[in-house]
Amino acid sequence: MFARQAACTPLASSIIADYFITQQRALALGFYNWGIYIGYSMSFAVGNSVTISLVSLLFCSTVLN
Repeated sequence: MFARQAACTPLASSIIADYFITQQRALALGFYNWGIYIGYSMSFAVGNSVTISLVSLLFCSTVLN
């Protein structure tokens, strides 16, 4: 996994540099780099809500039976 990420970042930076003009390049690279933190935050929030839902479902099913 780390090898793919290490290979993808220079490639993505090069593609972003090719597609955006100089004035917009920093914003585009910043948006690309923030994707890591946004994705991690969303996975943490969704994972916690799924875990809480499953635990409450299991607790309710054991109490009602």
